[in-house]
Amino acid sequence: MKDIIGWLLKNEEAARNIYKTAAAVFISDNHFRDFLEKLAEDEALHAQIMKSALCLLERKNLPADQTVILDGKIRSPIGRNIDDIQNMIKKGNLTKKIMLEYIIRAEYSEWNHSSCMWSMS
Repeated sequence: MKDIIGWLLKNEEAARNIYKTAAAVFISDNHFRDFLEKLAEDEALHAQIMKSALCLLERKNLPADQTVILDGKIRSPIGRNIDDIQNMIKKGNLTKKIMLEYIIRAEYSEWNHSSCMWSMS
């Protein structure tokens, strides 16, 4: 369970950083920038919740039976989505369309089966 929470925490922090960076990229688009900043705040809250869950798990010495499975089939597309958008940002190739597609994939993947995700093209 600690592994899962740690992985979720890492991805929440990555999403927060992506949204903050994208907000700076789209600084002249006030509405989109504000939207991205709000998403960054949401991801920061999610990360804090994951940190609290991890602390609780460690402090209370709760059993770490894994009733949730996040295997490579689920983790890989999410990791690729994060890597793809980070590369677009680094290369200066981020467009509003690409950012919106990333947001849809990232937010959709939080509660739905990963087979519904699509690749960036």
